[in-house]
Amino acid sequence: MDTNAVILPSGRKRRPRTRPNRLRDWFAHRQVSKSEFAQQVGVEPPYISMLLSDDAPWPSREVQVKIAKATRGEVTPNDLAGWPPQT
Repeated sequence: MDTNAVILPSGRKRRPRTRPNRLRDWFAHRQVSKSEFAQQVGVEPPYISMLLSDDAPWPSREVQVKIAKATRGEVTPNDLAGWPPQT
């Protein structure tokens, strides 16, 4: 059993993030509102706030791809999952 796994309210496990929240870093250097970004991605602003939190949920693959496009590739699906970069 993975002792580093995070137990979700559903009882499912997930690996903990191993990298900083790149989406939060991206927002810190841009003058874009959560509402505007949410509209670009096709989600509600509170969901963007959740993605910027320390314990952000893992977005669906569709949302990951939309975020990557909206950030022009500066935030990738792997960044959103918190996985280490591939070498």
